[in-house]
Amino acid sequence: MLGEVNDGLFFVCERQGKAVKQKEKQMDALTIWMVVGFIFAAYAVIANDSVQTLGTWIASNNEKFHWRTMWIAASAVLIYTLWYGWYMNGGDISYGRLNKIPFQEVKWYHALAPAVLLGANCANPMTVLNSIVARQLIDFKSEVDSLITKKDLKKDEAIFNVLREYIKTSRNILFEGNGYGGDWEKEAVKRGLSNNKNTPDALKVKIDPKTIALYESLNVMNKVEIEARYDIEIEEYVHIIQIEGRSLGDIARNHVIPTAVKYQNILIDNVKGLKDIYGKDFKQYASEQLFLIAEISKRIEAINSGVTKMTNERKKANSIDDTTKKAKIYCSKVKPLFDDIRYHCDKLELLIDDELWPLAKYRELLFTK
Repeated sequence: MLGEVNDGLFFVCERQGKAVKQKEKQMDALTIWMVVGFIFAAYAVIANDSVQTLGTWIASNNEKFHWRTMWIAASAVLIYTLWYGWYMNGGDISYGRLNKIPFQEVKWYHALAPAVLLGANCANPMTVLNSIVARQLIDFKSEVDSLITKKDLKKDEAIFNVLREYIKTSRNILFEGNGYGGDWEKEAVKRGLSNNKNTPDALKVKIDPKTIALYESLNVMNKVEIEARYDIEIEEYVHIIQIEGRSLGDIARNHVIPTAVKYQNILIDNVKGLKDIYGKDFKQYASEQLFLIAEISKRIEAINSGVTKMTNERKKANSIDDTTKKAKIYCSKVKPLFDDIRYHCDKLELLIDDELWPLAKYRELLFTK
């Protein structure tokens, strides 16, 4: 009796010990993801919010104070703010604002969004937009001052006259319909507006004489800097399409096609079994299996020939020394083949047994825990 009790106690303690260890592992994983999320959040604050705010403040006061003085002042304000929040709120430096947000259990996929956004730097579009606005404001002030000086207009009247002319001249780019639909594309062609639909053509605008003149007039960048950035970005585009093409070829030939052949062999064995049972009449019982076998063969052939064609086009593009021409070939000859290969892979995904398919499906990524 006592032995049974001891065995029972030992079993319970063992189960509890395993549960504690499992909980500790979960906590360790949870802690890791919390740290990763904190690092991403800290990077976002420093790289985006703080740099923009402090950068504006430093740029507007760099003639009055030495940078070291402003650095010390900003650091002192930050340290005092954090200390005051921690001291007055019992260690809560958020001043109680996080209490309004319900607690969310930390999951690994919470770190995906900031991880992806690390590569999405907003500096490039912000440079373009800020330069355009700055140039326009300079021109606007110049035109207003000219009307005030030469025509002796009041300030408000001069501003109104300039804005009225701007409204007239900007009608060419105004469109009240769906700006993302085909109607706007057709209308843009009629109005003579540019419509760059691929990366190489869009990047080439960077080295347009008008673009260079804009940046140089504002002392943002000179011609050498602009051309250097263009060379880097166009080469990066080529490398990205290269990597995507090689990855697609690898997945198609080393994962998708072998799986399709494996499932096709299962169907062939099934047809052979039906033939052994029903003899000459087996086709009426195996018609669907025979259709699947033929369909899979068709998809396999399309995928393999597509990968071969894509590889050959990549080789032709890689033989070109001029990066701009190489990028255009990758864009017009290599990249369009991705969609065709992907189309046939997607069709095979719908035909092949789910248990055999080696790649994660969208519904599995979204809904399977």
